[in-house]
Amino acid sequence: MFRRLGLLLSDRFVVFVLLGAALFLWNALNDDAASKIHVGEDDIAMLEGRWLSQSGARPSPEELRALIDFHITEEVLFREAIRLGFDQDDTIVRRRLVQKMEFYIQNQFSEPNLTDEELRDHFSRTQALYAQPKRVSFNHVYLGEHDDVPVQQASEILGRLAASNSSEHWRQVGQPFLFDQSVGLKSRAELSEMFGSVFADDLFGEDALRTWIGPLESSYGWHLVSITDQRAEQTLSFEQVRDRVRQDLIESRQQQDKDAFLLDLKSNYEISTAAPTQ
Repeated sequence: MFRRLGLLLSDRFVVFVLLGAALFLWNALNDDAASKIHVGEDDIAMLEGRWLSQSGARPSPEELRALIDFHITEEVLFREAIRLGFDQDDTIVRRRLVQKMEFYIQNQFSEPNLTDEELRDHFSRTQALYAQPKRVSFNHVYLGEHDDVPVQQASEILGRLAASNSSEHWRQVGQPFLFDQSVGLKSRAELSEMFGSVFADDLFGEDALRTWIGPLESSYGWHLVSITDQRAEQTLSFEQVRDRVRQDLIESRQQQDKDAFLLDLKSNYEISTAAPTQ
């Protein structure tokens, strides 16, 4: 019998037929599995929970049947889209899958248990990052939006402010401004976000207190400014920034784990890059 089997397998036509039959059977089994949709208890519990979180009540039997029908329709459309290759070369689908993969990787790593010694060591090596930067507070008079530098208008208002005996007279001059005319202690970076980097640089270049200066240009237009307070850069103690240090070290460790995980994933691929055209 084995001799006959050996003779059959030596015939290329017989081998081809056998391979074709095996491939047909494998495809039939997979197609059969792909054509079956089963809504299990976990699926129904998920649908009920989602409805409860959105509506505040459990779905009625009719509502639950509608949810299950919608879930089945969604699953059919999803499988048909995959079968037709709609997921290929689609930027939105690609980005969504990459995002889900990033979430998956992030969830692979639990929050590290950090000792006090590790926190203090991290603080000692990165202490400059936790310094309180120089900050200023100021009052400002808004002169208007971007046009030519309002030199004459600024000169007139500066004269009125200098001659006034009222400490609040400045609030009655100039044009209305969207936000508060008094700005509390802010760093250069914070002022850059609020008024633009040019304004922040000009203001931090001034040292005189309680003296009206300007006009200074911001992202809103032109201002006259009076610095009301200045605070020099301050070194903070470990106890003052302990929570920040802990969070930063956690994020640093998790990023290291993520980088190692990605490096390991990339090792499974043969990667090549074309030479840049420039």
